[in-house]
Amino acid sequence: MSHEQIIIHCNRGQLSESVHLGHAVVTDSLGKIIAHSGNPHYLTYARSTVKPLQVVSLLEAGANHRYDLTPSEIATVCASHNGEQEHIACVSSVLDKIGMTSADLYCDIHDNCSGKHAGMLVLSTMLNIDASGYEHIYHPVQRTIASVITSICDIEPSRLIIAVDGCGVPVFGMTIHQLALGFARLGTPPYSFHTIRKDACDTIISSLRHSPFQLAGTDRFDTELIRATKGRIIGKMGAEGVYAFTVPAQNIGAAIKIVDGAERALYPAVVEVLHQLKLLEDHELIKLHPYHKPNLINRHGEIVGSIQPHCLLSFHA
Repeated sequence: MSHEQIIIHCNRGQLSESVHLGHAVVTDSLGKIIAHSGNPHYLTYARSTVKPLQVVSLLEAGANHRYDLTPSEIATVCASHNGEQEHIACVSSVLDKIGMTSADLYCDIHDNCSGKHAGMLVLSTMLNIDASGYEHIYHPVQRTIASVITSICDIEPSRLIIAVDGCGVPVFGMTIHQLALGFARLGTPPYSFHTIRKDACDTIISSLRHSPFQLAGTDRFDTELIRATKGRIIGKMGAEGVYAFTVPAQNIGAAIKIVDGAERALYPAVVEVLHQLKLLEDHELIKLHPYHKPNLINRHGEIVGSIQPHCLLSFHA
């Protein structure tokens, strides 16, 4: 396999003054690699990209029906949100439905992970267990989530790498191919998925299409990608330069990792990968241009350079 990496140049004047490197892989729901750049088996923590996959666990437990969760609430549970009024209202609504308050969260309700934490509290009620300590990996909530993640992403449970995320709950390490596989299956559940899991995946996708604002918020790429493509492509960012997306109609999942974790390099890389896969119409690419090749602006508001992605995908037969 070619190991030519994604290269993101930050150009100022005549010089490329900074360079970011990255890896990308595209797969189908059976794990067949469709295309890659760099190392398709690069190992990293999935960070917040995994949130939509985590939500599968509480929907499989029946929370959607027991609590009549709305699409906006489900999207917020998947979110790394801006903490805007609409986001806080949805988190509060979820907590109210299960008879809990923001005091039960292991994070502030304005934290961008508060939706995820609310979802974990929902799962504790579905498991009929005490939510205290839900943030620890030994808690049944986290063990249930880890079991679902390993199953969807086809990871041997003993090989799942676990650490602590920024918000205090477990974070999972895996290869970008395994992460891409998880997103391919989220968008296009394989025949091997039982009906309950397939329905959970379909509910998550339909909720994110219905409520893209809840996934991120104002001036956020995750929201704008769904809006620009009218829900045809759904993606989720994670800290330290991780991204994953799914294209349900084409049985595609992909994952991108910027090696040095720079967010400024992440979205240009994502849009360039989408462009090379010919997944964006011209008008969609225009809408996403501010994320694809963003200008560098100085403190006087002057354009002094730009960020330019260079990525040569190797396509597999």
